[in-house]
Amino acid sequence: MAQKYDAVIVGAGISGCGVAALLSRAGKKVLLLERTKLIGGRASSYKYKGHTLNIGEHAGIRDGYLDTLVQAVGQKIPDRGFFEDYLIWRNGKFEKAFDIVPKLNPEEMERVVRTVQEATPEVMGKYDAISGAELFSPMVKNPENWYMLNLIGAIWNTIPNIENQAASSVIEAMRTASRSTLAGFQAAHGIGDYSRTISQVVKECGGEILTEAPVAEILVKNRRVVGVRVEREAKHDVMHDYPIGEVFTVEAPLVVTAIPIWTVFNLISEKMFSSEFVKKAKHLNKLTANLGFMVGLKKPLFNEKLFVMADLPTLGYPTTIFISSNLCPTLSPKGEHLLECSCICEFELGEDRGLVLRKLQEMKDDLEKLYPGWQKKVIWIRPYFRWEEPARTPGRDGIFKPGPKAPEIEGLYFAGDSVNSRITPGMECAADSAMICARAILGKLPEVKPAVKPKAGKKSQPGKTGKAGKKSKKR
Repeated sequence: MAQKYDAVIVGAGISGCGVAALLSRAGKKVLLLERTKLIGGRASSYKYKGHTLNIGEHAGIRDGYLDTLVQAVGQKIPDRGFFEDYLIWRNGKFEKAFDIVPKLNPEEMERVVRTVQEATPEVMGKYDAISGAELFSPMVKNPENWYMLNLIGAIWNTIPNIENQAASSVIEAMRTASRSTLAGFQAAHGIGDYSRTISQVVKECGGEILTEAPVAEILVKNRRVVGVRVEREAKHDVMHDYPIGEVFTVEAPLVVTAIPIWTVFNLISEKMFSSEFVKKAKHLNKLTANLGFMVGLKKPLFNEKLFVMADLPTLGYPTTIFISSNLCPTLSPKGEHLLECSCICEFELGEDRGLVLRKLQEMKDDLEKLYPGWQKKVIWIRPYFRWEEPARTPGRDGIFKPGPKAPEIEGLYFAGDSVNSRITPGMECAADSAMICARAILGKLPEVKPAVKPKAGKKSQPGKTGKAGKKSKKR
């Protein structure tokens, strides 16, 4: 017999954890399913040689949407450390970000600021369709102004050039930058602290979280969601103390997919949606990319709590550099330090492994120009190339993204940075999306009250639905 829940959330990234926690706070019995071992998606962390590493580079924003989400589910914001200054490496020298301000053309910047301030939701819809270059190039001629505009857009939107960024996303990046000056942070025990803190509410309220539990199908009857089918691999799950390798069904009148919108069609036939919706969702299937390395050091490159933005001469991509352990010593073993160096690169780079390796070497060589002898301090180095957020190129932001409620199927909702929110990509967007989705389901966010578990009864255990490993019929 299938287990029953009020809601099933597919995907335990920030948005999935957020929706699950908010629905749990509202009194719903929730099951949160994650196909991998780690809770948090791209916002997760792990241990390596005594250091705590994040999956991807993460610098959070104080008092942003992520903080709001944590507080909305009744949790305490995890410990963290803050950047104290920002440096820009350009033309062979370091400059403080605020020292560049006097070089900016005030008349041009006033026009830019006014454009940002006057961008109403209706106007932003028009800006979704054009590039940042199309919007701002007529009003910005000063090279310093253009450089700063491009840099802000690149850092926040993870797209190297303003020519490829939707104008609306550039405006949101500027709004975010204006709110977050000197308020960027690193989580003291890894960014996974946030997803763990948020998802903890699910269990506190009597729900359940299953990892390594990939959903194979969203079940629909008469155009109404009735549950999901999960297929787990054959191994033993120590955490839940029962064998994995079975197919089981979970009944629920509400399913939220917190996964990239175009992957939903792997779980439910696209024939159930209009061709217009399918086209809209699949058009968003373009990701930004991130290239870099994490480094264990015997000595730090600098002792300050700095966020460095570099125009590396050979690499040719906007690059960020910081010593995480300067902000949060808890991230590294005593006497060691953690360096993060990451560039925002072209989407196509990942298709050429040789080019990826060459760019990584260029990054190392360029870093030598900024910090001579840095490689002599290296204990270990972990390079990476990752696909990141849905690319907010013209035609892929704002009005071009689906809303939280699925058309034509009752009880199916969407959350995540490929839907709903137009806030800057990453954790902020995911957190905002979670709250948008929860409001669409509940009408409003639940009041923060002590977690109350459902009335005592027989404890359900997903997966215990008959003979273990018995394959269900495909629908």
